Amino acid sequence: MSHLEPFTELPPWPRVALPPLEFEPRVALTGDASLLHATLREQLSGHLTLEQGRGLVAEAERTAQPISLAAVVDVLENDELEALITRVPAERWFVTDSHVRLLVLRLRERSWPLVHALLEARRIGSAAVLDLVSAEAAIAHARAMTAEARRWLLANDALALASLAHTSLDGPDEHRVHVGAALRWLARRDRGAAIRALAAGWGEPARAAIEDVLDPRRDAPPLFSRALPKSWASRKVRTSEGETLDAASMQTLGRLLATPFPPEHPAMRAAIEACDPVSLAELGRALWLEWTEGGMATQNQWIAHAFVVLGGESAVKELGRAARAWARAKDSHTRRAARKAAEVFVWLGTETCMAELVTLARTARDADTRARIEALLELVAIDRGVAIDDLAAPTVELDVPLSYGPRRFTPVWSREQTLELRDESGQRLPDLPRPTKKDDAALAKAAKETWKALREAARDALTSERTRLERAMIECTHVPLDRFRARLASSEAARRVAQGLVWAAHAREGTTLFRVAEDASFATLDDELFVPSDDASVSIPHSLLLDDATRARWSQVLASYELLQPFSQLERSVHRDASVVGGREIHPGKVLGLRERGWRLLRRQSGNVDGLERPFATGTMRVDVEPGFWPERLADVPMQRLGVLEATTGDPSSIAWSEAIRDLLG
Repeated sequence: MSHLEPFTELPPWPRVALPPLEFEPRVALTGDASLLHATLREQLSGHLTLEQGRGLVAEAERTAQPISLAAVVDVLENDELEALITRVPAERWFVTDSHVRLLVLRLRERSWPLVHALLEARRIGSAAVLDLVSAEAAIAHARAMTAEARRWLLANDALALASLAHTSLDGPDEHRVHVGAALRWLARRDRGAAIRALAAGWGEPARAAIEDVLDPRRDAPPLFSRALPKSWASRKVRTSEGETLDAASMQTLGRLLATPFPPEHPAMRAAIEACDPVSLAELGRALWLEWTEGGMATQNQWIAHAFVVLGGESAVKELGRAARAWARAKDSHTRRAARKAAEVFVWLGTETCMAELVTLARTARDADTRARIEALLELVAIDRGVAIDDLAAPTVELDVPLSYGPRRFTPVWSREQTLELRDESGQRLPDLPRPTKKDDAALAKAAKETWKALREAARDALTSERTRLERAMIECTHVPLDRFRARLASSEAARRVAQGLVWAAHAREGTTLFRVAEDASFATLDDELFVPSDDASVSIPHSLLLDDATRARWSQVLASYELLQPFSQLERSVHRDASVVGGREIHPGKVLGLRERGWRLLRRQSGNVDGLERPFATGTMRVDVEPGFWPERLADVPMQRLGVLEATTGDPSSIAWSEAIRDLLG
C-alpha cells in the first residue's frame, strides 16, 4: 500500500433542547482576592476625593461621556456606586479586569448586573470574575483556560460541570466549541463520570450527545491549510512495506505534521504506524536541518514539532539543546522559536519533554521569554495535578560513545559539579585532546560535537536545579521525604547539586540537619548515617535560620569532602535593616537586571519605569525608583535613586525582607 487514508474532521455534535438551568450568582472571596483588594486600594487611594468623584460622575452623566470605573470604584459610597452602575449601561464604562474585581469585592452580588452585561459585551475577561461563582463565570473561564481559570473550574466543579455541559448541548454556537474543550479537559481531570451522569439525567439524547462532546478527537485543531515548504514536493517516505508514498499521501502526511496536535491523535498515530520509522526519522532530520540552517522561518515553526514526532526521544533532547540556545539569543525572532519549542514539549507531554521544559524555563535569560515558558509550566502542573517542582527533573545521559577509534574517553561528573573526561587509563582530562594521525577523523569530529552537547546539557541542567533549589530555600518550601528521594534517584544532576547543600528534615520529634552523601544516603553533622522518619518533610534552611557556630561547622564538613555550594547558603549575607535601601543610587541597567531575581518592573501608563516589585510566598515587596526611565531608551539615562523598601501585600517573612534588601544592595 503506497497511500494513507485521508484525514476527515469530525462534524459538530448534535444540539439537544434542554430546560434552562437556574443559578444564583454568589461571591466566594479568597486570600488572593483580599490581597488584590489591598493592592488596588493602595494604587487608587489619593487619586480622587469623594467630592471630586461625585463631580466627575455628574459631569460625565451631563455630557454623556464614558466613565472610568477605576476613578470611582473605591471613592463613592457603596449605595452611590450601586446606583451608578445600575443606571449607566455597560458600553459607557472604561473598565479593566482588576477594577471589576474590586467592584465585585465592594458590592458582592449587587455588582452582578453590570458584570453580566460587561461579560456579554466582551468588555472584560475571565480574570474579572475570579471571585464570582456563576454559570456565566464558568463560560468565561472555559473560553480563557488560563491557569487561574483552570483553578477556578476545579474549585467550583459542581457548578462548572453543570453549566458547561448544559451550554455544550443547548447553548449559543459561539460558546459550544470552547465549553466542549473545557469539558474534555475536566474529563481528563477525573470528572468524566460526573459529566456523563449529569447528561444522563437530562435524557437519552443528551447522554448520547455528551459522548460526542467528550470524544478526544475533538481536541484536534483544524488541519493545516497553508502551503507546505517548496522542498516538500521532493520529499520521499517509505511505507512499512517498503513502498514509496504517493503525492496525495505525502500532502496528507505534511498537513498532519504541520497541525499541532499530539502524536497520539488517531490520525497521526495511524500515519506513523503505516510508515517506515527510519524513513520518517530521515524526513524529520532533513526538515530540521533545512529549517534551522535557513533562519527558522516563523511560518514553518511546525517543523520543530514534526522533528520530535518523527525522531523520538533523541530529537526531543536535540530540540531542548537548541531551544536553550535560542532562549539566550539577543534577537526576538530566535527567542520566539524557543517559545515554540516550549509549546512542542507541552503538546507531547513525555517525561523527557517535561524535563526539557523545566530546564528551558529556568535557563532562559530574557525575562519575557522566561515568563511565557513558566506560564506554560504552570498550565502543565495544573493539568497534571502536581506542583511545578514535581515535574520531571533535568537529566544528563553520560553513557554515550566518545571514541576516536583507537582511543576512547568517558564523561564523568567532577566534584566541582561540572563534567570532565577520563581516558582509558583513568587520567582526568579537562577537554578532548586533539586528534592524531592514528585517530579516525570522522569519529573524532562526532565525538567533539557530542562532548560539546553534553557539556551544554550538563550546564543547563545544573543551572535549572540551582535556580529551583535557591528559590525553595528563599520560600522555605517543604517537600515530602518520598518526593525528595524520588528526585535524587531520577536525576544525577539533581543529586550533584543537592550534595553541596545543608538540608533540614522536619518530623514530629524535631528538626535534624543533614547532607546528601555520594550514594544518596543522608549524613549528620557528625558524619553519622541519618534515616528520617517516613512522615518527615525536607527543606533547605536559609542562613538566617542558622547560628554562626552551626554554619561554621557545616562549612568545615563540606570543605572536607571538597564540596562546593551550588549557590550561597551558609555564607549568604543576612540583612535586617531596610533603611539602608532608601536613597541608594543604582544604574538603570541594574534595575532591569533585577528581573533575573524575580523582580517585576512597575510602569506608568506612559511606559516609564518608576518602581520594582517582587512577590514572595509570604507577601510582596516594593520599592520606588526615581526619576524613572524608559527601558527601551537607556542612552543618557541618569542613575536611579531607590525609595523606601516596603511590603505592599501580606506579611513578608524575615527571609523575604533579607532577600529583597540583598538584591537591591547588589
